[in-house]
Amino acid sequence: MRNFSYLSLAVIAIFLEACYTVPVTGRSAFIMTSVAQEKALGLEAYNVYKTNSVVLTDYAINNRVRTIGQRIAKIAEQDTPGMEWEWEFTVFNDSQTANAWCLPGGKVAVYTGILPYAKNDAQLATVMAHEIGHAVARHGVERMGTETMVNVLGSVIGSSVSDANSEAVMAAYGVGSSLFVTLPFSRDDEYEADRIGMNFMARAGYDPAEAIKFWENFMAAGGSSVPEMLSTHPSDANRIAKLKTYLPENEELYKKAVGK
Repeated sequence: MRNFSYLSLAVIAIFLEACYTVPVTGRSAFIMTSVAQEKALGLEAYNVYKTNSVVLTDYAINNRVRTIGQRIAKIAEQDTPGMEWEWEFTVFNDSQTANAWCLPGGKVAVYTGILPYAKNDAQLATVMAHEIGHAVARHGVERMGTETMVNVLGSVIGSSVSDANSEAVMAAYGVGSSLFVTLPFSRDDEYEADRIGMNFMARAGYDPAEAIKFWENFMAAGGSSVPEMLSTHPSDANRIAKLKTYLPENEELYKKAVGK
């Protein structure tokens, strides 16, 4: 029990030192990784992706993605002073992958497979602002911290039971942490990135109503067949419903940005 108390105090101290306020939402995030480490991790992974993937050479598409990304990145920088983002935008030539991502530090990738769903620049801005939202919320390194805490707590639980019961308890803990900690946390990340992204695109002069239209396009094309409870992403319908609640405040930001 004494060791458990010391561990609890250590965890609390680490938590207080590692709080980060997420832009737009104001949520306090638990970040155990330094900004320098975060950038290094992002750059390393980015270089691996570029080495093992086909980078698109089409100038028009690359310029379109880069122009939209830079407009949104300027807004992101306003809300994250001191982060010194190293933005880079790459289009991967993969028509079978309807995806995009942003690694820690600001390395953004868009796959050509997602472009058919983005019928205009504002809808493409929806995708890119969402991914930049993940980056400024520092979701990647926050997840690393959360996984570390889950593993620590798992070890404590495992050491508190007899050897005969340890395997069964740890198996149950693994399932429980996945369904009720890891997966829901990922869905929360998605909703938060949606909210941040809609804010950023509106302030960058892109109509936030187009975010809803983009996800409607995606849902009409099939969407995800995985039950939401077992998925790291919200269902398309739930995502659209949430975006509609964010729309009124962002319409005002958009009007202000475009001078209406």
